[in-house]
Formats: sequence, structure tokens, C-alpha cells
Amino acid sequence: MHGHWIPVRGAALVLSVLCLLLFQTGIYAYATNGIEFSSIVPRLFYYGFWATCGLATATVAFPDRSLLPEMAPLYLVLLAIAVLATIHPPIGVASRSLIMLAIVVSILLSLLVGAASLLPFRISAILSCVAAVALLTEMYFPGTFSTTVGRSAGLLQNPNVAGSALVLSGTGAFPFVLRKWKGAYAVVTTAGVLATVSRTSLLVLSVAAALSASIWLWRNRRKPLRLERGEIARTAAAALVCFGLIGFAFKINEVVSTAATNSASTALTAIASLNEVETFGGGNIDSPPATEAEKQREAEVRKAKAMEVAETLGDVDSGAARIILMTNALQEMTLLGQGAERAHELAPHNQYLFFAVAYGLAGIALAVALAGVVVWLSRSNPLFALAFVGIMAFTHDLTVLAIAIPVAVGCAGGVVLRKQRLEPIIA
Repeated sequence: MHGHWIPVRGAALVLSVLCLLLFQTGIYAYATNGIEFSSIVPRLFYYGFWATCGLATATVAFPDRSLLPEMAPLYLVLLAIAVLATIHPPIGVASRSLIMLAIVVSILLSLLVGAASLLPFRISAILSCVAAVALLTEMYFPGTFSTTVGRSAGLLQNPNVAGSALVLSGTGAFPFVLRKWKGAYAVVTTAGVLATVSRTSLLVLSVAAALSASIWLWRNRRKPLRLERGEIARTAAAALVCFGLIGFAFKINEVVSTAATNSASTALTAIASLNEVETFGGGNIDSPPATEAEKQREAEVRKAKAMEVAETLGDVDSGAARIILMTNALQEMTLLGQGAERAHELAPHNQYLFFAVAYGLAGIALAVALAGVVVWLSRSNPLFALAFVGIMAFTHDLTVLAIAIPVAVGCAGGVVLRKQRLEPIIA
């Protein structure tokens, strides 16, 4: 390494670690939430911090220029998202959040690759474990942070966001965990996701783990499978502690066990959810509206009623509520889109639908392109690549930094794995 690159890579390393500590954990968002007069000091810190990171990125971005062709597609997709968010009215909080998403992921991706170190990825793994332990602990103090009784959320306050964030951060950093701790790490992070009682997060994690394990077994089918006793012992000990904590929490906290039971009882009731949608949606119209104006008014009434019903059903059957919200979003899709503010208002719980409602055909192309380039960059870590595609299908909260930061970590991790010729399962 050239001597003059040492300090700039050191700066990239420090800034990338700060990004993880402040934003992957949710500390900044929680600390500034609800603070009086927060419109000045926290914003100055926030934008000042990212401006500093951007300046460092301009300096350190690509010590190895050969990586630019591989990373350029993601930069271009993020640039397209920022441009659309800037030029497509109305411009509001949702549009500005998309612009910041593009900036943050671009900057952190560059810093992580430019730092040329495994340390940030291992710190991300440690933070994922800390988050999981915090979620398990909250089961004994329900309602401490979470806005949903009986479900853990930690500093992120929303259990579904917390589950999605932990799935992405846990899978994104997985290849960089020392092999002897991989099993224990997988158990702890999975237990943390269980504590959120987020069915979609558990579904995504389960499917991604099963498919990536199948891929790994196929690639290594001619190699003998070696398991060390110490690795098995650590994994078993972690499972005993984590699931013992979950079981004891169910026993002593009725609200926790009730939340988990209710979630489990509706996990596979898609047909029942559809029936509830039909029941609450108003049924058929005996006398259809005659004019276009009447049809439009009827549609608006139905949408307003559906949103109200979705909010009501959210506490009873979130599956039915999601179906209503996604159906509403599908009905709002237009050729050119209605803007990010309208998409955010509809809360479709699906990032693909969010982009489709916001930007029409261009939004659909952007959503597919974003998923494609993330999968391409993180192909050395299929666990994360599959998890990202799945999480996109069940959340529209990609602009939440606790979710966006792991996306940068997962993509940068794939680049670093190939750059350093590390096996994803060994790291």
C-alpha cells in the first residue's frame, strides 16, 4: 500500500465505524426523537456528519480503481432514485428520505470498500448481536421501547422495522464472523428476530437461510463436511440460553406470550385474511355509480374506508391489514406515478409497490434494478442477497437508516470478499 493512502484509509475506517455505531443501532434516531427545538442542532449534526463522510469519500473513494466498474451500477441506480425524488412533485419528507437513502448508501459503500479492512464488518456483526440481546431483554420489560405491546423493538420502536433491520444486518455481516462463532451468531440473531414477533422477517430469514445453505451444500458437495466440537458446543450453548430466555419470558409475561400466540395463530391464515378483507371492504355494490364523477367519489369512499379498516385490523389480523394496504396501492398505480408522498401515505408494506405508486413504470424499473444490482454486488453472500429481495417485498421502510445501513454493509461485504479472495463461509 502506498504510504499516502494509509491516513485516508484510516479516516474511511473511523467514519464507517461511526456510521455503524450511530445509525445501524438506531441510537441517533432514538436520541433525537421528540427533542424540543430538534430542528436545528440534530439536523446540523446529521447533515454535517454526512457532508464530512462525503468529503472523505471524494478523497478515499477508490484507491483500487478496478472496483469502479463493478460498483458503478449501484451508484447509477441510486442516482436515478435521487433524481426522480428531486424532480417528481410533490416534494416532501418521503422524497427527501429517498434522496438521503441514495447519498447514505453511496457514501458508506465507498467508505467500507475504501477502508480495505474487515473491522467495520465485524463491528457490524457485534452490533447485530447486541441488538438481538437487547430485543431478548425487552421481552422481560415489555413496552420499554416498542410501540406494540408484547413485541420487542429496541431503539427502533417499531417491531417490524427492528425485525427487518436485524435480518439485513445479521445476514450482511455473517461472512465476516469467525468460523468458530458462526453457529452461535446465527442462533443469537435468529432469537432476536423471534423476539420481535415479526412473521415476515422470520419468513424471509428462514427462506434465505434454507436457500443459501442449499447453494453452499451444492457448491461444496464433493468436500467433506467438517464440524468442530467447540463450534457445536458454542452453538448449542447459545441456543440453550437464547431459547431458554424466550421460553421463560413467555412463562412470566402474559402480554409477551399472548402477542406471540396471536401472531402464530394468524401466520398461515391467508384465506381468512382475504375473507376479512371482503367482509370489511363493503362487499359488492348493488347499484353501480352511473357517472365518472360518482365512480370517482365511490372509489375515494372505499379507499378511505379500507384505510380505516386496515388500521383497525392491524391489531387483530395484520395479514388482512397488509392485503388491504397493498390492494389500495395497486389501485393507485399510474403510468407516471403519483410521487413518493402519496406512496408513503398509502403505506403499501412493499418497497416494489412503493416505487411503482411513486414513479409509475420508471419506479417499477428502478425497484427491479435496485434489487438486481444489490444481488449482483452481494453474490458472494447469497444469504444477504436473498434476504434483501425478501425484505423488499414486506416493507416500504428502506429509507430508515437502520435498514439502509445494512444494505451498504451487505453490498460492500460482497465486494470485499471477492477483492480479498475470501470464502464467504470462512471469512
